[in-house]
Amino acid sequence: MRGDYLNKAKAILFSIIVFIVTFTIRYYIFHFRGFAGPGDFWGSLVMARNVLQGLDPYTGAHDSTYPFTAGLIALPFTPLADRLAGAVYFSLISAILAGALIFHTGQLWRLLMFFSVPFVYAMEWTQWSPLITAAWFIPALAPLMVIIKPQIALPIFLNRFRKAGYGYIAAVVVLVVSLTISPGWPIHWWNLAKGYQNYIPLLMPGGFLLPLAVLNISDKRARLLLAMSILPFRTQYDLLPLFIIPETPLQMIFLIGITWLAPMNVGMWYLVALTFILMAVNIRNLKLEILFLKMCLCRRKTSNR
Repeated sequence: MRGDYLNKAKAILFSIIVFIVTFTIRYYIFHFRGFAGPGDFWGSLVMARNVLQGLDPYTGAHDSTYPFTAGLIALPFTPLADRLAGAVYFSLISAILAGALIFHTGQLWRLLMFFSVPFVYAMEWTQWSPLITAAWFIPALAPLMVIIKPQIALPIFLNRFRKAGYGYIAAVVVLVVSLTISPGWPIHWWNLAKGYQNYIPLLMPGGFLLPLAVLNISDKRARLLLAMSILPFRTQYDLLPLFIIPETPLQMIFLIGITWLAPMNVGMWYLVALTFILMAVNIRNLKLEILFLKMCLCRRKTSNR
């Protein structure tokens, strides 16, 4: 009981800290780098405001690849100015992720994922990935995330669906309300989603390593990696759920370091493959970890020649 109380207190404390720090960076610092708007959250805001005005949800949001369900979730943020709405929304879901990490694991080192490139990119572009990652620890969120960003949330859902509980009711309610307001939105969204630019890790250089995770199929983290290897992702911000996989602070530091070393345009396969090599088969010997790291670096240098 005392341990749960301490974890709860720490979870609340770090949630507040993460909210304040993230809000400050997202609202003030990124504003001066040209990210003055709400990032990719703009599509959800436009759909939400259209609903309040009685318009078709996708009016003025034809470049958005999000389903209308994302617009319904954005309704509470519509009174805020765009930049403020994006900052508050992203800071809130980041705080939820921080609280979930601490409350359910008690491991403060897991907060290191907030220093990774996937999180930084998610913050720049105001993505859903922190809330999708939090669904691993709060399974009730998983069904809702599937109807908002299915290609990233499905790997989480497939591992946590037995514990989703009331999350199914919330997802059904949101889906029914969205179809009541705009019965044709799934077709409209599907037509927009056809132009979704994406990568499939399994088909990228180094992707042939990923099916080896099946050797550790009893580990739910290996199943997470397998699922994420066959579904499309847009860029590094979609890979944040992979930071669930590390078992030790050293593994987390390795993974974060790789995200900063790998070039944005060619590095995704390297990040995903290295995640498997370092974590999914539970390699615990540091010498073996360093050996695998050197092998990957040599392969990368050879492919760049």
